[in-house]
Amino acid sequence: MVGIDLRVEFDGILKKWGQNIYLQRVLNPINDDEEVPRYSTTLERHTVRSMNVLASRFLADIKIEASEGIEFPTEMVFWFKWDVNPISGDRIYMDVPRYPSGRDPVYTIDHADPKYGLGGRIEFWACGCTRVRPE
Repeated sequence: MVGIDLRVEFDGILKKWGQNIYLQRVLNPINDDEEVPRYSTTLERHTVRSMNVLASRFLADIKIEASEGIEFPTEMVFWFKWDVNPISGDRIYMDVPRYPSGRDPVYTIDHADPKYGLGGRIEFWACGCTRVRPE
């Protein structure tokens, strides 16, 4: 029996329904010693699939129940190809940034989760993101 290759299937989804974004890598992920992140001056173009968490009933498992009510720790989820290797702190621009700043949303990756297939191979990445104010 021949199984499916999730990377090939995911690539097909991106080709049919994906959108292009620009990824800006964080050079110094935030830790206790540093308060201000520094970013690469290079923007990487990637094709991703995205979903608004608040508008999706399919992502109910990422909510957090708190004493104040239900919170959603992220606003958007972006799915990247297996070889992108995003990390927390990277920025996602929906369009090439304009200066002075445009009104296009900018997102910061809160958490990047590799999704593994059989044999432990990374098949794709799911990144929970929060919208930030454009600079």
